Parts: sequence; structure tokens; C-alpha cells
Amino acid sequence: MNSKVKIGLIIAVIISLADICLYNAVPLNKDLYIVYESSGLGLSLALVFASFYAFRFHGHRSMQGRALLLMVIGEIFWFFALFSYIYQGNIHGFEMFDFTISDIFWFVGYLFLGAGLYNIFVIVKPPRLKTKHVAALGLFLFLTLVNLCIAYPAVAGLEAMPIVKWGLILYIIADFVMLSLGVLIILSTLDTKTSRPWMVIVLGLLLSAVIDVVMTDLRITNLFEAPPFVFSLWDISLVIGVFGYFYYRQTMEDIVRLVSKKNEVLR
Repeated sequence: MNSKVKIGLIIAVIISLADICLYNAVPLNKDLYIVYESSGLGLSLALVFASFYAFRFHGHRSMQGRALLLMVIGEIFWFFALFSYIYQGNIHGFEMFDFTISDIFWFVGYLFLGAGLYNIFVIVKPPRLKTKHVAALGLFLFLTLVNLCIAYPAVAGLEAMPIVKWGLILYIIADFVMLSLGVLIILSTLDTKTSRPWMVIVLGLLLSAVIDVVMTDLRITNLFEAPPFVFSLWDISLVIGVFGYFYYRQTMEDIVRLVSKKNEVLR
């Protein structure tokens, strides 16, 4: 971990702690919602730039670069999903069981992020999947099935359009696919220097998956106001994602510098 990464980590911790204090020390009210939503949009936009920063190291001509470009596009769709969600909620208003344009943006973002993670896994995976890969997939599949078994009866009983019910189920499945691919990437890179950056990126995805579970539960129980920790967790997941992409770019640059020094010594 070079000095830039250490500084980035300190900044990420400070922002996360400030965010926790903001949401838990000050009571939520309509006036402060503007501040909260603006901070979320700002961090989501920062995540777009951070993913693009990681992509720029490889460029579009390499397999890694094309995979990261897919993730950049996914992050862009997720930014517009959050923007449209806030815009519709504040300007037009919507019911919890409406299927809105923000849901479409979320799902398209899932597709691009999933495609990017899959391509990264194809690049780093071993010739044959090891026991740890199969075990991780089995564990996530089991947890997802348990989640679906718990959620499905409640979702099926909702007085909502079928597209809304299917959307709630698809969120659970999409999170399973994303997290499974992320963990497979980590397991495939454990012996390399890029494992830690991917751990950070996947941790951000994990927190966003937890938020999805909470928000799905709120929609099922017809509650609109989420507890403060949900907003804090969402912002922190974005901060972790930004730091993860930055950490990845710095790690790749360190690897290039190390290889260059070795080549100079050999000469």
C-alpha cells in the first residue's frame, strides 16, 4: 500500500465517520433530506469517476480494460437510477409499489456490472475451478435460496402489479450473481497483489446488497421511511467503492513500476 493509497484510506474513513455522525446525530427531516440526497448523488458520481480512473489504466484495447469499461457503464446507470429515484420522489412522488424508470436503470446497471465482473473472472480464473470456488458458489446459492424462500410468500401476497413482484425477486437474484462473481474473483486472485483491491470493491457491493435486502423488506411491509443507518450504509458502500477502484489503479501502477525496476536490474 503506497502513500497515495494510505491517504485515500484516511480520507475514506473520515468521510464515513462524518456520514455516520450526520445521519445519527441530527434527526431526519424534510429540509435535511436535500443534504442527505445530495451527498449520496455526489458519492455516486465520484464512484463513476473512480471506476473510469481504474479503466483508464488498461484502456479499451485490453481484456481487463473492456471488462472495467462495462463496470463504468454499470456505475453510470446506477448513478442515473439514484438521480431518477430522488427526482421522482421529490418532484412527482410515487408509491412504494410503483415500477419506475429508476428500477430500469438499476437493472441495466446490474447487467453491465455483472458482465464486467464475469469478464474479470474469466481473465483471472484458474484452468479448473477449485474446491473453494465451488464451496463459495454453493454457500451463496444456499443463502439466496433461503432469502427467496423467506421473501417469496410475502411478495406473492402483495397487492401490486406482477412486474413489481418480479422486480423485488430479481433484485435478490441480481445481488446473488454480483456477489458470487466478486467472491470468485477474490478467490482467484488471493496469491496476487490485486486481491486486496478486489476485496474492497466486493465489500462495497456486499453493503449495497444488504441495503437492497432492507429496502425490499420496507417495500414488502409498505414502509417508506428507512432508518438512518440505511442511508449511512448506502453512502459508506459508495465510499468503499470509490476507494476500491482507486486502490486497484494504484496497485496496478505499483506492479508496473516493480516490473520496470526488475527489467532495469536484469539489463
